[in-house]
Amino acid sequence: MELTVGIHCLEGSVVPLKKPFAVLEKRGGRGAGAGADADAAAEAAGPPFPSASPSLPALASPVRYEVIGVIRRKCLFKTRPRALITGPGALARRVEAAAVRAAARAEAQQSVVGMVE
Repeated sequence: MELTVGIHCLEGSVVPLKKPFAVLEKRGGRGAGAGADADAAAEAAGPPFPSASPSLPALASPVRYEVIGVIRRKCLFKTRPRALITGPGALARRVEAAAVRAAARAEAQQSVVGMVE
């Protein structure tokens, strides 16, 4: 397997995990979907109503967690990332080479279409 991220290339393989991971998403509760920042802001603001006592818990839906995915495999890279660009102008040469290959493919497709007609 080869993974290209920006100007770096990583080589490795996909291997199964010994124990799968569950990906969970928090549902319900105060500030549902907004995260811990909303919870902290709500606590700093004080009780929801002026007459509410701080000792009484605020009405909130129960917190539950929903499984949205299971991770069963991982990428295991053999070496450190290698740079695809080695010097000035290397990126321009790669882009130019890719454009030449794309033009050659388009020309080959045009000739195949011409033969069919």
